[in-house]
Amino acid sequence: MSDERFSPEQAQYLASLPAVISITGSRIRYAEWFKRECVSSAENGESPTVLFREAGLGPELIGEKRIERCMHRWRKTIRIEDPGTVDRVNLPDSEVTSSRTNEGNPETGK
Repeated sequence: MSDERFSPEQAQYLASLPAVISITGSRIRYAEWFKRECVSSAENGESPTVLFREAGLGPELIGEKRIERCMHRWRKTIRIEDPGTVDRVNLPDSEVTSSRTNEGNPETGK
């Protein structure tokens, strides 16, 4: 599904999720807290597919390959210094700037 555009209904649903900053065509921009949480949890042995599904982003909607590519990219750009602490490394300025509007996790306040 990664090359296909989301339907208007899918786009509206995705845009309503706390883990999603924005959606345009076939691209999804994720909140910084969600990226950090996914990398940290995956480093602790949790399944990325389960993490995405719990956030409402199951592979049946966004595709398994998209999940794999996101995790690969995020692992390369996010470094875990100590348990529970994830720092940004080499994130493009546009991602850092846009993610500040949705920096904290609305569920945990982190």
